Parts: sequence; C-alpha cells; structure tokens
Amino acid sequence: CYWFGGLSYTFFSSFAHLFNSISYKVRHLCFFMDYTGIALYEMGGNIASFYYYRPLNRPAFQYEYTYLGIGALLTVGVIPVTCLSRFYWRENRFIIRSLAYLQPFLWSNSIIYILYLFPDGSEQFVHKNLSAHFAVLGFSILLIFFFSSKVPERFAAGKFDIIGSSHQWAHVCSATVTTIHLWLMRSDVDNRWHDLRTQSVQPTFLTTVWLLGLCGLLMVTISFCIFYFVYKGVIVEEDNKKKEK
Repeated sequence: CYWFGGLSYTFFSSFAHLFNSISYKVRHLCFFMDYTGIALYEMGGNIASFYYYRPLNRPAFQYEYTYLGIGALLTVGVIPVTCLSRFYWRENRFIIRSLAYLQPFLWSNSIIYILYLFPDGSEQFVHKNLSAHFAVLGFSILLIFFFSSKVPERFAAGKFDIIGSSHQWAHVCSATVTTIHLWLMRSDVDNRWHDLRTQSVQPTFLTTVWLLGLCGLLMVTISFCIFYFVYKGVIVEEDNKKKEK
C-alpha cells in the first residue's frame, strides 16, 4: 500500500505538471488529481505504520479499525480542503494545504515517536535506525517550509523560475522522504518480523488493498464533484468574484 501510494503521488504530480497548461479549467482538474495522489500516499503510509510500527504491548493499538478509520477520515478530508483552497482563502492557500496534509502525516507517524518517547519493550528496533527516522522528520519539515513559504523566489523574484524554486525543492524533499521511508520499513520490519508474526492483529485484504481503494475512490469522486461545479461556474476564484462585482 505504501509503495502504491508512492507511485500514485509521483504519477499524478507528473501528470499535473505535464497537462496543466491545456486550459484554465483543466489546470484545476490536474492539480485536483495531484492532491489526490499525495493523499493516497499518506493513506498508504497510515496503513503501513500501523501494521509495521505499532506498539505490541499496548491494548489501545489492537483496535485496527478505529486507528485506520480515523486515518482514512483525516486523509479523505484533505481533498475538499486542498481543492477548494484554489478558489477560497487564496492568500493563505499554501499554509492551509500544508496544515491539511500535516494532520494525517502526524497521525500515521505518531506511532514511531510514541514508541521512542514512551517505550513498552517492543521499541528496540526504532533505536537501530533512529537517525533515519529523524531524517524523515527533518526532510518533512523542510518540505512543508518550502511549500508554504515560497522561499527563495519570495526574496528574488524571477531568479529561480527555471531551477531552484521552492516547489522544486519541495519535490526533492518529498522524494528523499519516500526513499528513506521505504528503506526504513524494510529494515525495521526485518528487525521485528518474528514479533509481528506472533500478533493476533494481522493485515488483511479488507484493511489494506480494499481500504486504500475505497479511500482512493472517495477522493476521486470528491475531486470530480468539485470540478463539476468549477466547470459549471458555480465555484470561481474569489478574485474573479470581486471583478464581477
């Protein structure tokens, strides 16, 4: 699921940047799909984090449907916020999008830091790759910083139009996070494979592939519903509304 999420956000991001110049309305649809790809990636990370990183000696983390359900709600809820931020709250749209994606990210990654800060005897594997876990956190913070601050072009307009823009640095950070995370999962799972296999809570088709597919379907449906209202002119940018008045 995590691997599929990583493929989805890279594919949809490439798709959006390639075809967004076709027309004004197609541009919105392309980036709606881009937002969906990122949300799918976060949902895949949510599923992987629960099954690979959850504390094994705490009853609260045996309720997989509750944990995954909250993660799914947070992730699907990202789509209407990010899509509508292209038309409303435009002055703070990048901060709003960052905060929207931050919620499911914190939810899925909180397990690792709970294990580190409040050990329960099943956290030894975290210490073996602790520097890599903090590297993921560091690059994630950098990603949010570049995406929301628009540095460096904010201070040198026109100097970074071709290379070195904040959006490009954000993509570098996201690719780095994904690469480190994939390596971490393989390493950490190898270190605690025996403990995971002895647990009663195991991943199933329903809680992995089906759940990710359902979330993806809901995200795409919400995106196309919003695009329908954009296409019909019901939803327009706030700047255009002011011009009409």
